[in-house]
Amino acid sequence: MWQYLTSTLSYTDWNLIIKLITGLAPVIVAGFAFYKWYSNRDYKNDYYKKLIDRRLDAYQSLETLLAGLRNTVLDDKDPSKPYHFILSYKAALDNFTLLAIDVTSKSLWLSEEISDQMMLLNKIMYPLRNNIDDQLLINIAKEKYHEIANWREETEIIIADDLLSLHEIEAFLNNNKTKDRKPVPFKIK
Repeated sequence: MWQYLTSTLSYTDWNLIIKLITGLAPVIVAGFAFYKWYSNRDYKNDYYKKLIDRRLDAYQSLETLLAGLRNTVLDDKDPSKPYHFILSYKAALDNFTLLAIDVTSKSLWLSEEISDQMMLLNKIMYPLRNNIDDQLLINIAKEKYHEIANWREETEIIIADDLLSLHEIEAFLNNNKTKDRKPVPFKIK
């Protein structure tokens, strides 16, 4: 076969075959490289979608927590001092505490600012977690009403800002919370 090809093909034919081979080789290599890049991009996009889902889940838990702080009540004893409904009896506070624990457990997926806000909420709510009766709970809740309401409003503003950049996963990952931050000891005044 080789003899037949060498005897029938001229120099021009061989030159054309060599040019075709050298022209096709880079196209084949580029096609393979594109395929690898494209399949890697799909993997990266799928990974980012999963991270966004985790972040959305954390923010939905936070929204559920905040919903409990949107209801204000007044009582007949002192109608000038409002308090949050979730602080009107111990069982509601216990449910709220479970929601706060759920959000805190997902803090890896929340922004640094929201994590700081959750730490602040923990400090605000700490005195309410002692074994106290419902009336004492309401009295403390009345004292802390404005502090808790301000915390909720600040947190809602931060959430609104966070939701604008929720899809920017690379920026979120590059803002690694553990690089520059040291653990802050929890101090109660």
